[in-house]
Amino acid sequence: MAEGKGRTHIVALAAAGVVAVGIVAGVLIASQRPEKRFEAAALQTETRETETRRETETSAAETETAAMTAATAPATTAATEGAPPVTAAATAASVAVTAAATVATDYSRTMYVSHCAQSISLRESPTTAARAVKQIPFAAPVTVLETADNGFYKVIYNGTTGYSLASYLINYQPDESERLDKPVGAVETTAVPGPTYRTMFCVNCREYITLRSVPDTKGADLAHIPLGASVSYVRTADNGFYEVIYNGKRGYALAQYLSY
Repeated sequence: MAEGKGRTHIVALAAAGVVAVGIVAGVLIASQRPEKRFEAAALQTETRETETRRETETSAAETETAAMTAATAPATTAATEGAPPVTAAATAASVAVTAAATVATDYSRTMYVSHCAQSISLRESPTTAARAVKQIPFAAPVTVLETADNGFYKVIYNGTTGYSLASYLINYQPDESERLDKPVGAVETTAVPGPTYRTMFCVNCREYITLRSVPDTKGADLAHIPLGASVSYVRTADNGFYEVIYNGKRGYALAQYLSY
């Protein structure tokens, strides 16, 4: 009987031990589950932070790329759009230089003395009353600079600048047939040699000037001397007149309208 109780007691102890072991194991298992849960939660948090960081870095990279593109585009556009105005300006400058050279060429041409007996005068100013600084021989070349007043050209002859009547300058070199040996319309006297007169020409008027009987604007009209016609100079008279011969008539004409 006692032996049976002992066995029962042993079985009870063994069962209690088993229960205790189970309890301990349960406690251990229960104690391990929160750690695993914490570990899983930490892993998920780290994963989310990594994804967030990647998204942030990707967004920043996209923003930087967009900014670089935006900065590059205006410069490219400006360079592209700026090219035509520079080209147009350069072209306009080239045209202006070419035009200036053309004008200079037009006003610096060579002309030749013609329609005179020996020479014409190079004067200080564009008027027949101005002092003659040189004589330009028949057929001599001059450089014409510009058109001046009173039917004159501003010219250069042998390095000297002055003014000569345009009516005596032509664009080609004349031959001897164009030299004037005597005044147009002059009366030839071969029997009795007469005095030799210098030839002058009517200038600075619209149509003609008046040959008068006396050296005065109130003198009687003897003839009209057309623009460009030649006269024979006799002498200098009073009141700004020259005594001249025109078409065989001797009289007086205003000196300001006569030139060599």
